[in-house]
Amino acid sequence: MANEATIAKVKTAIRISHALLDQEIGDQVDACLADLRLVGIAEPSEEDTLVLSAIKLWCKSENADNVADRESFRDAYDKQKACLMTASGYGLPSDEEVTA
Repeated sequence: MANEATIAKVKTAIRISHALLDQEIGDQVDACLADLRLVGIAEPSEEDTLVLSAIKLWCKSENADNVADRESFRDAYDKQKACLMTASGYGLPSDEEVTA
């Protein structure tokens, strides 16, 4: 389950102040982290600024009111994810790192 600090930051990003959707937002955060793991982000941390940015974009896409916004946020998420996938320190260790 996503930590409370992350849920609070996501709620601010999607402009929600009540607690009625906290469980759903937590599930969305968990889904985003699982997606990042699927593409090779070894240990996505909610405390990492770039990972948190990706989480916010994911949740914005999940909670957008219209299709255009949903697609725009998901596109931005996909670009952020691609950057994380190629950035040093985020991916799984390469074969060279494992054998070194």
